[in-house]
Amino acid sequence: MPLPEIDLPVYPNECDAFGHLNQAAFLGLFERARWEMLMQGPGWDVFTRSGAWPAVRKTVIDYHAAAFPGDILRFQQALTHHGHTSFTMRQTARRLRDDTLVATAELVFVCIDRDGRPIPVPREFGDFMSPRGGGDAQRLTVNGVSLAVEVRGEGPAVLFIHGYPLDRSIWDHPMAALEGYRRIAPDLRGMGESDSPDLGY
Repeated sequence: MPLPEIDLPVYPNECDAFGHLNQAAFLGLFERARWEMLMQGPGWDVFTRSGAWPAVRKTVIDYHAAAFPGDILRFQQALTHHGHTSFTMRQTARRLRDDTLVATAELVFVCIDRDGRPIPVPREFGDFMSPRGGGDAQRLTVNGVSLAVEVRGEGPAVLFIHGYPLDRSIWDHPMAALEGYRRIAPDLRGMGESDSPDLGY
């Protein structure tokens, strides 16, 4: 099931002296679109039910065109990285009347508890944002980075390695077909369900 698209109007009080949608107000619209999407899915409390809160660690917004009062913007959301305690979302905003791309945003979140410590991303959120087939991943920590590794079957080992920016899901069909082998498919660091190194690569 595709993620819901969210349509939001641009109000005059969100615009600057030149009549353009203000950049700071745009940040608020991106946030509202995320909450509206959750309301139509698992609910606003999908994080707090698990004792977690998504804290923004990084935001990058690219502005491509102006928006004005009365414009309706259509927001689309996608999960581009789902780690153990962090996730990355990409959002786009298009003007509904002519499908013009107005802005794109990429946001990195870390789930934290009440004391500000990182905790796992709620499974219900991950399932809603990126439903996928295949087997369940095991967790393996290498040099302090938590990796997701899928292992199926018994026999001689076959290792499946994906390229950037993919994840192990590209191997679902070959892994299903290779009965009689021990099939191992990790998500590389920063991809799929594996965490990124805290200090980069």
